[in-house]
Amino acid sequence: MPDALIDRGMALSAGNNYDRAIAEFSAAIKLAPDNARAYYGRGLAYALSGRREEGRADLAKAVGIEPNNQDYRSALSDVDRSRAK
Repeated sequence: MPDALIDRGMALSAGNNYDRAIAEFSAAIKLAPDNARAYYGRGLAYALSGRREEGRADLAKAVGIEPNNQDYRSALSDVDRSRAK
């Protein structure tokens, strides 16, 4: 079930529908609180919608769950760089 929510969230985010994507990712996190992909997706959606602090927090959580995932680490670095500007 969380995977279907995450997949929907990714599709919504790709279509720039960030608020609905965030809702899908949040529902997935409620069902599976240790799902790094859900935090990653929600973090990206937050960041892309201009909510960088919330995005950074979720991306940091994803990295904390899966510290060796380069995609998660890279996204977190990107958000940190954009916050520094």
